[in-house]
Amino acid sequence: MILRFTNNPIIKPADFKPVESGFKVVSACNCAATEYNHRIVLLIRVEEVPEEKKGYFSASIFNKRTGRYSVSYISNNDPELDTKTSWVIRYKNKPCFSGISRLYLAISEDGKNFKINKEPSLYPEKNYEEFGIQDPRITFIDDTYYITYVAVSSYGIVTCLAKTKDFIKFTKLGIIFGPDNKDVAIFPTKIKREYWCFHRPGSSIGKLSIWLAASDNIMNWGNHILLISPRKGMWDSERVGAGAPPIRTHKGWLEIYHGKDDNGIYSLGILLLDLKKPFKIIARSRTPILKPEMWYEQKGLTPNVIFSTGIIQKCENKIIIYYGAADTVTCAAEIDTNEIINNITETT
Repeated sequence: MILRFTNNPIIKPADFKPVESGFKVVSACNCAATEYNHRIVLLIRVEEVPEEKKGYFSASIFNKRTGRYSVSYISNNDPELDTKTSWVIRYKNKPCFSGISRLYLAISEDGKNFKINKEPSLYPEKNYEEFGIQDPRITFIDDTYYITYVAVSSYGIVTCLAKTKDFIKFTKLGIIFGPDNKDVAIFPTKIKREYWCFHRPGSSIGKLSIWLAASDNIMNWGNHILLISPRKGMWDSERVGAGAPPIRTHKGWLEIYHGKDDNGIYSLGILLLDLKKPFKIIARSRTPILKPEMWYEQKGLTPNVIFSTGIIQKCENKIIIYYGAADTVTCAAEIDTNEIINNITETT
């Protein structure tokens, strides 16, 4: 059974002030989650956009030297402005974005009420981060917290790696998956002396699928294996992608992943993978465990979206799923892992 938190949404755009003058915060979602010093820590993707100017498209322009943004207003009637694609708008045949994202830290004693840092912990610095950094995932290995995050630029979508030991000082390690690749989640332990991760390469032919990769140094990845693809006529028929790093259970690796159907609805489902051979699928949910049903999941920047990149294991059989709703707010739900594992193994 899924129990949504009664105080959802737990984090909202109104909880943040924009970094740039003349901008407004429109989204606070898709957070990574972990535990540090007996507290729950979230890294939240926060997006801000320029204030609207009637009759114009507002493009955010990145200054690499200062790490700050200015606004270029482009007339909607300009023949060189191409708005045919909703996600990537082009001007003079070059991509341009309005919204830019940074990652903010939030800390909680109870997992429900969070104290949010006023300044971002991770923010764009490199050319390949010019349109923002987003959708982080945290894996704790040995004494280090590794953070994967998506960086967007005119060069494409890449996945980068950063690390920290104390959530005060962060070190960026660079790109680990080139364009266009995202949804990278690193397993919390080595398997046969290798790191493993999920990733989701872009494709101009097939539908977007979840792959596995392995590494002996956490920076260079190979041994790529296709894990799952979309299923025709089902809740994950259009695309799939990994969520947070998987949790080890007595029956296998439990991965909560997202799927998109033919109507554009994003929901969450589960995979159960062999502990020693993560490319071996034990079970996969035929129906979603969490789908857009509440008003805050159905209305927002992108309606009918549930997207998770952070989970916390409360005890042996209880986890908290932190998820973005409608690409706008952060929510949470509690789930009994024994119940969903027993259900999935019975129905697959």
